[in-house]
Amino acid sequence: MKTVLYNIILSFTLLLLSIISSGQDRLLFVGNGTASEDVTLSTYLSNNGWIVTSIDAATFKSNYTTAVAYSNYDILYISESVGSGDVVAFATAGFPIPCVTTEGYAVRTNRWAFITNDDT
Repeated sequence: MKTVLYNIILSFTLLLLSIISSGQDRLLFVGNGTASEDVTLSTYLSNNGWIVTSIDAATFKSNYTTAVAYSNYDILYISESVGSGDVVAFATAGFPIPCVTTEGYAVRTNRWAFITNDDT
């Protein structure tokens, strides 16, 4: 669990540094509103200047299948609490904004297709 938390913090630190220079601050947070790590991270980001819109996996899977759906956001975060089958919407939309994900199986062939080599 500590490793996952450290990876999340490192990812967002690097992401934050790159985004600060470009002025992006609207984040679409896909997670589980009851998972403590999702609540903690979402709250942290909100308290540090991000405009966070939190949605659950079912909403993401059904409503974010076109690039237009992402027009109000600068970046997407997909939590590890989201199932791999639910991240396909982002691929269908053509990967319209930068994304950070801790959903480890999202990069397998036929689940997201962003990286096409299984388990690499």
